[in-house]
Amino acid sequence: MNNKIEQTDNAIQVALLMQSGEAGGVQRVMINLAKGLQALGVKICFLIGDAQGDMIREIPSGCDIIDFKRTKCRGDSKLFVSLLAIRKFMRTHPDTILIGAPGLAGTALAFIKFLGGKNKAIAIVDNRCSLLKDGTVYHTAVYYINKLLFRFLNGVVAAHTAAFDEQAKFYHIKKKNLYKIYHPLVDPLKIINACPIIEHKFIRDKKDGAQLLLAAGRLVPEKDFSTLLKAFDIVRAQKNIRLIVLGDGPLKNALANQLSQSRYPEDVDLFGYTDNVLGFMKSVDLFVLSSQKEAFGNVLIEALSCGIPCVATDCDSKGPRDIMDGGNPSYGVLCPPNNPIELAKAIDIATEISYDSRVLKKRAEIFTIGHSARHYLRTIKEISK
Repeated sequence: MNNKIEQTDNAIQVALLMQSGEAGGVQRVMINLAKGLQALGVKICFLIGDAQGDMIREIPSGCDIIDFKRTKCRGDSKLFVSLLAIRKFMRTHPDTILIGAPGLAGTALAFIKFLGGKNKAIAIVDNRCSLLKDGTVYHTAVYYINKLLFRFLNGVVAAHTAAFDEQAKFYHIKKKNLYKIYHPLVDPLKIINACPIIEHKFIRDKKDGAQLLLAAGRLVPEKDFSTLLKAFDIVRAQKNIRLIVLGDGPLKNALANQLSQSRYPEDVDLFGYTDNVLGFMKSVDLFVLSSQKEAFGNVLIEALSCGIPCVATDCDSKGPRDIMDGGNPSYGVLCPPNNPIELAKAIDIATEISYDSRVLKKRAEIFTIGHSARHYLRTIKEISK
């Protein structure tokens, strides 16, 4: 890994700050942003609290990586113990613009700006700040710290409408410093090149008239796959459907035990982790997001980009609602979270509708890497004036 940036004469210099190289939605956003900006001629460097993890190999060639090696720290603390190193980088690269990933990377940059950092700095946010205010003691503390510090940033980029509105309402970010840019989530080439899964046993069931549902995500409480299994049982009693759940996590055994006690255990596959989510999406009839909490809902966009309609819980973040254009029925059905009966109703409704895949794919275009990167570059140029 490089520990120096190769300076170029004319290119805009951007450093992307993120917690780690572990697999996750935040890392995916930042790596896609790097791909998009690099294609537009921007020189990219990654500043990473701990550059270990599966996502590191996906960073495009030509990007420099500075690893702060905070392997013994957990979560966002990797960034806060790296504050002096980040500050040193900023002093030695005064013309580089820093962009903090969703989470506390933006807080770290804002703190350095508060202490007199001269570099231009942007924070990306993808959740409603009021949810921090009403959360745990930790989240409440983050809310008030951000409210104090975010005003020192040169720009705040909100990834969806509700997050944008609340930055102005609660943090009083000036309009000229506040931008709404959807995350760069869709790589058109990956969508085109993804091959549909054909060997799964449920794909064969489709030939006999079964409809196939898909869910994907970490097996953690926030994703609420338990409610999805309950809802599936309700719908399966009336309809010929199957369900595949992609992902791994700490609730794997609990969900397997719940499934073993259901009425239709043979019609659900807790498949586990796969790096071919798009291939599965291209093979199913409906994607289901059952989360209790969801900052945005990146996986919904991937489903839409594959021409697959969605059932999604209307989380407090309002991210899924924004993705589905306020609940536009052309894209699927929204329902309340943590309610198996309402989720079952939504699945039942969606499986009766014939959706136009062209309309679904068209909606996903605003979330492509190129579309997002062009807006980011425009924003970078504005704050650089």
